[in-house]
Amino acid sequence: MINENLIARIYTVDHRGYERVGTGYPIAPNLLMTASHVVSYPELDESKGVFVVWDEQGQQSDVQLDMDTLVYNGHKQQHEIDVAIIRCPTPLKEKVELLWNSPPHCTEFYCRGYPLAGLQRNKPRHDALKFSGNTEGGTPSTYLELTARTQPVSVENPALTDWKGLSGSPVIIDQKLAGVITSQYQTVERRLFAASLPYLLKHDDIFRQLVHPSQCIDDYKLARQKDLAEHLDSMSCSTLLCCEDLIQSFKQDQGACISNLTDQLSGSLSHLSDQQLQVLLGLLLTQLDIPECEQKADHTYSLKVGTQLLSEVAISMIYGAVPRFQSAEKGVSGLKGECVIPASLTETGFDSARQAEDQARAVSHAVYKKLHGDKELVNIHSNKAVTRYKGLNKHLLNTRNQGYIYRFELDQEDANDVQHPLMSEETRRYLKQALLPELLIAFYGEDYAFDEEPDLESQVGIYMQNLKR
Repeated sequence: MINENLIARIYTVDHRGYERVGTGYPIAPNLLMTASHVVSYPELDESKGVFVVWDEQGQQSDVQLDMDTLVYNGHKQQHEIDVAIIRCPTPLKEKVELLWNSPPHCTEFYCRGYPLAGLQRNKPRHDALKFSGNTEGGTPSTYLELTARTQPVSVENPALTDWKGLSGSPVIIDQKLAGVITSQYQTVERRLFAASLPYLLKHDDIFRQLVHPSQCIDDYKLARQKDLAEHLDSMSCSTLLCCEDLIQSFKQDQGACISNLTDQLSGSLSHLSDQQLQVLLGLLLTQLDIPECEQKADHTYSLKVGTQLLSEVAISMIYGAVPRFQSAEKGVSGLKGECVIPASLTETGFDSARQAEDQARAVSHAVYKKLHGDKELVNIHSNKAVTRYKGLNKHLLNTRNQGYIYRFELDQEDANDVQHPLMSEETRRYLKQALLPELLIAFYGEDYAFDEEPDLESQVGIYMQNLKR
């Protein structure tokens, strides 16, 4: 249900000191959606931040824009996607429903926001105005074409017929959030253009994960169930292991299910390769129910799990991959993902106190070593390292798209990790802004996802160790 009282006024200041206004709407208690050009434009004075006001709620937020607060900028994904999401406190308490399918031609819509026509003399603020009309076209696209029934005409100044200020306004169809008003409009024709949320939900994984994580996880699990069934068929195991029965057994008692599979490694599953058995394990683990994580910044997550085993599963769910684990060693109880980068102080070069820039460069050093080995490693700190960082970012992105999620993982309950420089927001900010924006950092360990998590980790460890037959 859309609550019109939650429409927000968004103020920014440009380099000339002029105040600019836009509109926004909360999509979560800590997320505000608007148009990208409202909060990110060439003349923006970033030092002034963003000022958000909810008049009807008597609430306001003063936000300093950085990588931790501007969590989605559609212009960076595709220039015509004029959508941004800001992390800040909002008064939202109800669930916001999103429109998943593109509306057909001539569908009724309305929007409400703060165009210049709402300005009035002797008032500390200008009023929100509401417009309604019909959609045009009906063909799925990156934008929705809208025709309003009226123009934004000011009562005090009829010359003010500009739609400016309405940018970022939510487009509502059937009480669902369907789009975001962009900077494109045709005043005389009463024509507006809105970024299409149905398009973004279907084609932009980062956007979908931010605004509708539970739906993403449901879709992910269904896809992995299909992969598991096909994997069992390809190994000629479907007669021994029925996919539905295996998943049901796993959900009833994860540890016992993995223990049973371990027992079969020397029997009915002995003809399978270690790689086949690792894929079987990974696909089965994707059916776990893991609490929703918190995204602190772009590719930076606080996971609600207690072990690196479930950290690998949680990260795989976020990025649509299949969990992969490093080979277990005898006497080692814990397991970690195949693409976890060693983050020890020695490995990352933090043997002495450093400033944030040096710390961030040392992190990049460790990333390069994980991906490329020691070849030409000494040059990573040279003045020519800019091209090397670009190459690292490209490699991180390409491998992530192939299901290999290279990252650092830090245990928030571990005495050594708590002192790690990557725990510093300043270090992470420099690292992401200046060097490796594509690097993923995950925090875990504050609490277990469920009571049986330690036992599951133990059983999976035994399973992995028994692969070395």
